[in-house]
Amino acid sequence: MARMMEWRAVSRSAGVVAMITLAAALVAPNASTGRLRSSPLDGRWTFTWTRAQLNHVGAPHVVPAGTFLVEFRNGGFSRLLPRPVLRGARFTTSGNVATLVYPVPAPAGLVAGRIYTMRWSIYRDRLTWSHVPGRAGIDAFAITPWTRVR
Repeated sequence: MARMMEWRAVSRSAGVVAMITLAAALVAPNASTGRLRSSPLDGRWTFTWTRAQLNHVGAPHVVPAGTFLVEFRNGGFSRLLPRPVLRGARFTTSGNVATLVYPVPAPAGLVAGRIYTMRWSIYRDRLTWSHVPGRAGIDAFAITPWTRVR
């Protein structure tokens, strides 16, 4: 009988601790509220596309050639240069695969809401992209390595 009473007390204590932990998790402010975990892609990257390179991958002529500055941060992807700034694209990473979705209106040659999947690799602050077989990708990303600037 004493063991039964002891077991109930331990069981009740464990239940109380579990309830307190759950309540603290729900009530306590979370430092990452509204933010996604950072990914290896987070930061600013620059790259240059020539018209010949864009033509080679079959990019529409409305895709501009030139030097670009893009930023990955907290699940968002923005083109900062050339102007106008384009914001609102979302990305996630799983291992070395990134999934990108562009908003309406999407940049030239891309379909708003379509899921684009690309494999990525970073070595010495150089980001290279490649296609994932069987998935929609962005051909222009794979033209040239991107360089981390910040």
